[in-house]
Formats: sequence, C-alpha cells, structure tokens
Amino acid sequence: MASSKKVFDFKFSLLYFLIDEKKYDEVGPLINEMVQIFNVKTTNIEFIKKFLEVMHSRTGKISLIFNRGLIDYLWGDKKIGKRDLKYFIINADASCEK
Repeated sequence: MASSKKVFDFKFSLLYFLIDEKKYDEVGPLINEMVQIFNVKTTNIEFIKKFLEVMHSRTGKISLIFNRGLIDYLWGDKKIGKRDLKYFIINADASCEK
C-alpha cells in the first residue's frame, strides 16, 4: 500500500489539474480527503508554495494561486491564504471568459 505522503502528493497533483480544468465540483471532496491524510512533518509547505509561485509567474495560470491559497489557509498563514483565495475567486471569472 502507498504511503500517506505519496497519496497526498498524488491528490495534490490531481487537485491542480481539477482546478486547471475548471472541474470545481470535484475539488471540495478531494480537499476533504487531503485534509484527513496531510502530515505537516513530512511535507515541505514552503517549497510547495514557492514552486506554485514560480509556476504562476511563468504560466499565469490562476489555478496555481488557488492551490497556494488553499495550502496557506489550511496549514499555514490563514490571512495570506484568504488573500490568495479571494484573488482566485475575483479573477477566476475573468480567466474563464478568455
């Protein structure tokens, strides 16, 4: 059986693609699963956030902001997480119209 870290990493990757493909109805249940298996001791949150920031600066994909905001809101700085999630909500509509 796969370790919880590998399962979490897989679900995190899946989360990115679901958001990128605008399959928002599948995001909530997946986040709930991730919260249950997340282990802050085996995950480098700052590395993941920096990776998402760099990829957003390269691609401009709004889904990366959502992922970073979610990580901060659930496991980091809630204030920053709320800011990023609010930014996503405001700008996701605009990116859907493109």
